[in-house]
Amino acid sequence: MRLHGGEMAEASRLARLYRGLRQRELVRGDPVGTRVLEGRLRATLAGVAREVGPDDARELPGPPPRRIAIAMALALFSQPHLAQTFTGVPRPAILFDNDVLRDALGISGWELDDLRDEVDRRAGTWLKQETVAHWLEAHLPPEKAFAQLFPGVTARGTVRFERAHVVASAPAAPLPRTGMFLPWVSRDGLGPLDAFRGRYVDGNLKRALERSLGLTAEEVDELLERTVLFVPQASADDLLALDAWRRDGFAALTGIGQPYGKLSWLVEPVDGASARWRAWLAPPDADVPGPEAAFDMLLEPRIHGMLEALQGEILARRWIASEPFDDVLDVLDVPAHVSAVTQPLLAWAGARGSTIEIAQAGQIPLDVAETLLAEVHTTFKQRAASWARPPSTEWDGSPQACWMRRLVRLDEALRVVGDRMPLGVDHREVVFLYAAHFLAESPPDRAVLSATEDGGSVGLAVSRWFWPTWRRVLEHAEDEGNTTNAELLVPDGLF
Repeated sequence: MRLHGGEMAEASRLARLYRGLRQRELVRGDPVGTRVLEGRLRATLAGVAREVGPDDARELPGPPPRRIAIAMALALFSQPHLAQTFTGVPRPAILFDNDVLRDALGISGWELDDLRDEVDRRAGTWLKQETVAHWLEAHLPPEKAFAQLFPGVTARGTVRFERAHVVASAPAAPLPRTGMFLPWVSRDGLGPLDAFRGRYVDGNLKRALERSLGLTAEEVDELLERTVLFVPQASADDLLALDAWRRDGFAALTGIGQPYGKLSWLVEPVDGASARWRAWLAPPDADVPGPEAAFDMLLEPRIHGMLEALQGEILARRWIASEPFDDVLDVLDVPAHVSAVTQPLLAWAGARGSTIEIAQAGQIPLDVAETLLAEVHTTFKQRAASWARPPSTEWDGSPQACWMRRLVRLDEALRVVGDRMPLGVDHREVVFLYAAHFLAESPPDRAVLSATEDGGSVGLAVSRWFWPTWRRVLEHAEDEGNTTNAELLVPDGLF
């Protein structure tokens, strides 16, 4: 689609941002060149961010769109758990009657009950994490705790027990801050997303957990992977600061960022089973999808996972700081992230082991399998280049532009709404719970993945819809005499 006016200006900025991000690798060893380039990139980034505009102060004539309403309801059911269930020092919670939420959000009573039950179920999982953490603290001798949780790590480590988490640390290669949410960064060393796996924990310890807490083996593995965190000692402060998103309970309630290894599959080697080659690798005249369609089918969930990880990173950063970190360009370097999640597919298509597997399974000569897979590898590389095509200044249709727009607008929307916080921390919790629930309930569909839908819509859900929807809930609470939150009602003139 050809662009006009403001759209073309934004496309031009996105194209400059893309080109600049690609140039970072060329000047990495040059401090002066790096400083100049990153200064230009930050200026371009600020221009893209300004497209979000101010948060919307309009009054809604009726209930908000359904996706907005669902996200707000989930946020309001979640906040009391942050205020009372997940903390050692309970504080007042934001509570509304079902009648208030039904009238304000346009959601039926039974649907509200279902949403509350789902949030309570997730909170129950957190309470099980607490139980596991307390049990481990009571039963693991301090000098043996690290070795029993990480039997494959030879370094001497330490373990610290928290309310619902066990934080382990040992000498290891330092990781950048992005290693807390991005598995392709964590994978570069012993990182928080890949160092621990429940299935590797000492078997006697896990069986004792099963008997004591009445859990199945599968439940023990899952709870351990939600509870136990490893950080390299040299990077511990930066990584643990960013992990407040999980350790404060946001990840448990929304599903964004939990469990730690949820997205590690993005960087694990692809095998024949996960490539599903039997479903599409066939002679040209066979009535099955070809390699092009197969590559798209295999890459789409990877892009979905990539965006989920990056959105979690942005939420976690904005939760602990209203200003961007100095490594914000590392987060928004979409070209590098796309390359990281695409590489396992290309590696499978070019691997000798894949050729042998296909030859043996298909009972065809090895040289025939080599020729067949070489063609697949070539097609995969061509399709990868198509998905990674750079933004244009005249045409809207680059997936890279769509994804960068999505991330920049989400980040800026959280800043814009976060800056407008005259009513206290509870509102800020609602903002972040709302944004995370919206992202979790509205994953990027094929239109977003293929850049046929505006990638900034998720930012608009925060910047344009949060305050009008929140105001509508508060005003309905006031009208219906819901005094539980009297101190939170909107004062005159705020909007």
